[in-house]
Amino acid sequence: MAGPNRILLIGETARKHDEASAAGTITPGFLIKHDANGAVVAHSTAYGGGELMVAIENGLQGKMVSDNYVTGDKCFFHRPMRGDVLWMLLKATGGTAAIDSDLASAGDGKLIVTGAATGAIKFKSMEAIPQAASDQRIRVRVP
Repeated sequence: MAGPNRILLIGETARKHDEASAAGTITPGFLIKHDANGAVVAHSTAYGGGELMVAIENGLQGKMVSDNYVTGDKCFFHRPMRGDVLWMLLKATGGTAAIDSDLASAGDGKLIVTGAATGAIKFKSMEAIPQAASDQRIRVRVP
């Protein structure tokens, strides 16, 4: 089933969008973080905390959610707030997501199903997604 061609599905964009240089390959929908040089990279700590930032598609250049950013590209991202709905990536080995499952960082920009991981950046699944052999897009909300 084809999905939307945007990452931010519900949420206000004013003052919540930003940009930084990519320091590696980043797929729109990845959970990201700043590195020591101010560039952005995939969030690299499984179940880790930090500032909530999600890479979005480069719509200004006509790019789609399937178009990756590479090192040196200007990466656009959104700082989600409670109630925002995003189209992110569930890792292939990230478990089976039921509606309202807790999701956290898989340590590579994608999400995994989690329990009560203290301090983790968390999302809630808005759809049921069975574990699969490849990464899958999933609608999530910020609780």
